[in-house]
Amino acid sequence: MGYGFDLDEWVAEKDLRVWHKHLHQHLGWPHLLGARDAGPNHGLDHRKAQIYEGLDYSAYEHHRPTHQVYRAALDARHGKPSFSEDHFRIRQSKAYADKDYNMERTRRGLWHATMAGGMANIWGHLPRGRDSWLGSAPYEHPEKIKAYARFFEHRFFNDMTPTPDVTDGVCLKGPAGTHYVFYKEDAVSIEMNLAKMAGGQGAVAVDATKPYHELRLGRLAAEKQTWTAPYRADWAIAVGEFK
Repeated sequence: MGYGFDLDEWVAEKDLRVWHKHLHQHLGWPHLLGARDAGPNHGLDHRKAQIYEGLDYSAYEHHRPTHQVYRAALDARHGKPSFSEDHFRIRQSKAYADKDYNMERTRRGLWHATMAGGMANIWGHLPRGRDSWLGSAPYEHPEKIKAYARFFEHRFFNDMTPTPDVTDGVCLKGPAGTHYVFYKEDAVSIEMNLAKMAGGQGAVAVDATKPYHELRLGRLAAEKQTWTAPYRADWAIAVGEFK
C-alpha cells in the first residue's frame, strides 16, 4: 500500500512515520507500506531517494528505468522490497511522450526489472479513447508478455543475485552455483563464464521476442563458453534444473 504520489511536494518525514505506525496498529492483517518519492527519475544515485527510511518497502518514481537504474535502486536498500511506482503505460499522448512505453519497451522493461533482482512495477495499455479509470486494455501482443511470465514461472528465486562479471549480457545466479539465468538483447551470442558452476547442468534458450519456445542446449560444462544463437534476437538462457 502506497501513501500517494508527488510526495516531495507536500509530505514530510514525520507524516510518514505517524501514518506507518497508525496503520500497522489498526489494519486487520499485515500490509507492506511505502511512499513514492520523486526521484531520481533516471539517475543511478538512489541513496537519498526516500523521504522516510522506516517504511516496509522502498518506492521510486522512475521514467523508463534501464536495467542499471533498477540495479542501483535495489542496491541502495539491499534486502528491502522495492517498487517503481510511476505508471509504465502504452498510450497515445504527446504530453507524456518522453516517459510512455510501446510494446517493445514494455517487453524489455519486464526483463530489465526482473534481471536486476526483482523490482515491482505498474504496467498498463491505454489505447486512444480509453480512460485510465477503466484500467488496462489487453496488450496487442500478449504472447510476448506470456513468454516472459512462463520463463520466470519457476526460475526466479529470492536468493538469486545479479552477477554481471560472468557474461557480456546480464545474469542472475543462485548461491549454490547450480542456477543461472542469462539475458542479452539484440544478440547473436552470449558469453557465459560457468567456471564456478557446481558441475555440468542442463540449459535451455528462449527467444524473448516471440511466443514461448525452448531450445534445448544439452548439458553445459562448468567452464567459460560462448553460446551462438541461430539468429539475432533478445535471448534468455536458463542453466540448471529449475522446479
